[in-house]
Amino acid sequence: MAPGSPADSRNAGQPGAWDTSTLHQRICEELRRRMMSGTLPPGTRIPEARLASELNVSRGTMRDALRQLQRERLITWEPRRSPHVRRMTTPEIEDIYEVRELLEGGAARVLAALRPRDRARAVAALREAYEDLRAAHAESVAARIDAELRFHQTICALSGNELLLQLWQDLRPLIQLMLHCVPEPVLQGLSVEDHLELIEAIENGDPAEAVNVIAAQFSGGPALLSTYASARPPARGPRARPPRAAAPRR
Repeated sequence: MAPGSPADSRNAGQPGAWDTSTLHQRICEELRRRMMSGTLPPGTRIPEARLASELNVSRGTMRDALRQLQRERLITWEPRRSPHVRRMTTPEIEDIYEVRELLEGGAARVLAALRPRDRARAVAALREAYEDLRAAHAESVAARIDAELRFHQTICALSGNELLLQLWQDLRPLIQLMLHCVPEPVLQGLSVEDHLELIEAIENGDPAEAVNVIAAQFSGGPALLSTYASARPPARGPRARPPRAAAPRR
């Protein structure tokens, strides 16, 4: 696949377009939807039997779907315990953003180093994704999140590196879950204009600046998301009493 082709961003794993051709995939999609909408917020125990009955599927089908979400790291499932929607820790969020910076920074560097004709095609695709993001920002938070992820996936897809794109797509469900934890007023208050800085760096053929823009954009992400999406500190139990000193022997 050649880097810089606009078709790459449209056909390679379109965000939000999970294949729902089988019952298993439809159940996975419904569970993801409930997690992203807040019906099943992070930390919630997943009522496996009740959901199976509600969705009119067998316990086995529901369990297979939950195993899929466990592989996507959207849920945690310890032995002999019920599955829970994943609540990420601050270090996990920081790790995700570090990997995102490596992937998207690398992809942006590739795009900025393309030959002028190929670079122009990539910039045109990014500008189109940016206009979609601007329109979605005025529509709804859910649309904003989908368009935001679509813009960033477009960066990776246009690089022509299929492994890089696949690694980014593996992170996408977790990124989406984190973003849906941020209150709507906070998320809607975030500007989309900074995406233009990246487009301009790529258009100017400046790989170093493109990498720097990605780093700057991601610098505040972990702190913001940790405020709303990270694990709550463990509840404190009753304060332990200090051991009673042994009475001196007489």
